[in-house]
Amino acid sequence: MNEISHPRVRSIIFSATMLFAVIAMVFGTIFVSIAPPFWGNDGMSQFARAYQISRGHFAPVEINWGDTGKSWGGRIPTDVWNLYVHTSDDLGKNPAEPAAEINDIAKYHELGSKKFSSSEQTIVWFTNTASYSPAAYIPISLTALVAEYVFHATITQTLWSMAFVSLLCYVIPVALGIFALRKSRLQWVIFALGLVPPMMAQISSITADSLTNGIAFLFLALIMKSLIAKQDLTKFEYAELAFSTLFLPVSKPTYIGLIFLACAVPLKKFSPLIARLAKAVTLSVSCALFAWWSVLSADTATYSAFYRADYSTSTFGLKPSFNWILTHPFGFIKQLFYAYVYRENFIFMNLIGSSGIRVPDTAMIVSWIAVIVALIAVPYTFVTVRQRWGLILSTLATFALIFGSLYISFTPVGFYLLDGVQGRYFFPLYPLFAILVLAFTSTRIVPQSLKMKNDLVGDITDDKSSMLALREQAFNKFGLKTIVTLSTLALIATLAKYITVVY
Repeated sequence: MNEISHPRVRSIIFSATMLFAVIAMVFGTIFVSIAPPFWGNDGMSQFARAYQISRGHFAPVEINWGDTGKSWGGRIPTDVWNLYVHTSDDLGKNPAEPAAEINDIAKYHELGSKKFSSSEQTIVWFTNTASYSPAAYIPISLTALVAEYVFHATITQTLWSMAFVSLLCYVIPVALGIFALRKSRLQWVIFALGLVPPMMAQISSITADSLTNGIAFLFLALIMKSLIAKQDLTKFEYAELAFSTLFLPVSKPTYIGLIFLACAVPLKKFSPLIARLAKAVTLSVSCALFAWWSVLSADTATYSAFYRADYSTSTFGLKPSFNWILTHPFGFIKQLFYAYVYRENFIFMNLIGSSGIRVPDTAMIVSWIAVIVALIAVPYTFVTVRQRWGLILSTLATFALIFGSLYISFTPVGFYLLDGVQGRYFFPLYPLFAILVLAFTSTRIVPQSLKMKNDLVGDITDDKSSMLALREQAFNKFGLKTIVTLSTLALIATLAKYITVVY
């Protein structure tokens, strides 16, 4: 018998976990390899913060940056800065279509071929990422150290290695989340969401968002397993849940609202006392880490809007913004209303569209069809009213923190709307949106003739069992292939457009 034809081998090779890992790594590696240096979102700021942490500077470092007021940043290799200057100049001088966006590739090769060395350094501004904790940067920071002192790599090799490790920081946690759901069709929901093209392009660069997004997917996959699939977590998955609960608030403080969903996960493998104590200690430590880093980096939020045209003539920060809200409550309501009127289209299309990345709209449509197919295939479940309220409150808290942080750091006091929100800030929340859809629609579309047992539509009367069996066969035959094919086609289309436009 052919080894691949063995049922056990086939189930491993064609499992959602393995398929996701292979597809994500193949396309991610291509993205890493073809993207010019520093063409990602906040490319220099992300690299500079990672490099700073690799030198042992974990807290934000204040620097003198002209007459811009307080600024934070640090030193990076001068040769890397010279490469960034060329990149910045290139991005600002794109020729008309259909000419390639990238100019003077030979110059990129020349500057990138120099040794990655810290012998000569330049101070650079990166207040926007100085506020990020070291947690999400540790893997790529260690990569920079190894590249310089072990392999004596060039700049291009170092940047590629850091971006590749950044990709791994996303793929591994998401794959673990899919593996946790291996006995549920929910694994295909995480599979499809994890391969949405703009996020794949984003995490294939040097960025702290890779590990943050990956851990958020893992955390929410474990919540899915308990809340939607009604399956018990293993001891290893409890450890993953505890780590995610501790990691998320310090990695990205705006996601602290998510961690309280962990309260809904029953710790059945432990005694009631140990379970309550474990939850209380984990959440308390997580909140303490959140508070500690928020206080440590508080000043950076006031000066993060450096690139705004009205930065020098405007006021930012927590205290002046809060005072303005107290003295102008109706003005604050007007700001929120105008943000909806004038920015809703931008935010929504960034959330479900290309998010400012070179992704075809048709690829996004194909990708979301894959997600919809995966959602439709999830068996009916039952979510209690208390659990639904927990989901609502967690979602509202997370949204409030995302919008609130941008109100403080990027919206001038008294501005006519809340500014600065981008769709990519919500990428880690994709699984949460899926949980909300499943929690608030599944029980409403179950035919009343179906009799449920233990709150699950699993034990049903014989008159419906054959229908569900046929649907199971249809999904296994067509649904899985549809999800994998559509997700892959969306990434192929994205690569085709990127290569055509850039090169």
